[in-house]
Amino acid sequence: LAEDAPSRAIWVFRHYEDVARSWTAKWGDALHAPLRRVAREEDCDHWLAERMPPERRRLVAEIFHDDLSIPSSAALRWVLRNELFFDLDLPQRSDRVLPLRYEDLVGVPEAAFGALFDFLELPFDARYVADVAPRPKVRRGSIEIDPRVRECCEELSLRLLRAAPPLLREAPG
Repeated sequence: LAEDAPSRAIWVFRHYEDVARSWTAKWGDALHAPLRRVAREEDCDHWLAERMPPERRRLVAEIFHDDLSIPSSAALRWVLRNELFFDLDLPQRSDRVLPLRYEDLVGVPEAAFGALFDFLELPFDARYVADVAPRPKVRRGSIEIDPRVRECCEELSLRLLRAAPPLLREAPG
């Protein structure tokens, strides 16, 4: 954004439980090693630690332990990546960065993609999203996540929702 003044970015975020389920299925135990490094190595050079402020590293060091469940590790990684939205002060760049919920993109595609196209100053046609369909809903709370990690996820989720366009915050999902 700094190098290309007219550029714009879309920050798509998804509910942390859905991400935890997906990442757990895809990467399993491999989720632990980068978190372990961030928690224990002050000079960790893993991409997960990029631009991470010291207080976030301290949070990982406080929360992460080798017995942390895989879904909890996935949810903690979700926190680290989505906190970057705030660490980079992107909410103050609403002229250039649009946060969108994945659930809105598939749940109310005309409204969500309409807002996306408006943001990009492109013409929108409902035919573009005619085949977009929501995935079956999963009951929230059905995945076991460490209470401290869940607390971080819930707080961050609220902050992300407040940053998203009002029309989309009211959408189901």
